[in-house]
Amino acid sequence: MKKDIYKRFEIIEGHLPVYRSELYKLLEVNEQRALSKIKEIKDAVDQTMLTNFQVIDERVDKFSELVDSNLETLRKAITDNRDTYVSVINKSTQESEEKMNSFVDDLENVVN
Repeated sequence: MKKDIYKRFEIIEGHLPVYRSELYKLLEVNEQRALSKIKEIKDAVDQTMLTNFQVIDERVDKFSELVDSNLETLRKAITDNRDTYVSVINKSTQESEEKMNSFVDDLENVVN
């Protein structure tokens, strides 16, 4: 029985170099496949980041244009309102002066 077991071990030992080389080949194939998958993932992430940066740049440009447009509209509105307020203040001042002048004239007439 011992001889049988030793023979089996000898057979197995005889096949070990073949098993070892097959195992190394499988490991090499797996490593290559893993490296190629990692490269694919890296390329996909790079492309996604590039696309995202382009979209963000476009949106920032649009936002900037809208802000510029809104600020220009606000500036025009403020200018228009300023002109309106100045006109109202001038009209009030003129009416007040006219009332005072009329009052002074009436007082002079009373005095005379």
